[in-house]
Amino acid sequence: MDKVDGKLLDDLDNTQPSISQDLVRELLAEQGCDSPDPRCTKLACVAIERFLGKSLNGVLDVMASRPATNTKAKDVGGVLTLYDLVHALQESGIAIDKPAFYVSKPAS
Repeated sequence: MDKVDGKLLDDLDNTQPSISQDLVRELLAEQGCDSPDPRCTKLACVAIERFLGKSLNGVLDVMASRPATNTKAKDVGGVLTLYDLVHALQESGIAIDKPAFYVSKPAS
């Protein structure tokens, strides 16, 4: 078990996360998770990156499975809709409610 822990810590020390460690440190501190060990922040950064990558791949899968609406245009990347994001995040266990649509009354 100690070899695994040592390898994990070595790999973590050699990893440079894409997400700002300062930002993650602040967010963790706001939630009461303040640690003097910088590896805790780096581990949280790696976990956030993995979650975001998995979620974005899910969004791409949802977008690819949806029928094309405009076959004339050469669609390079597609359009991300709220439906795509909600559906992909539901697969990860995150429920998002669609915001209410409000219409203001016209001035008389």
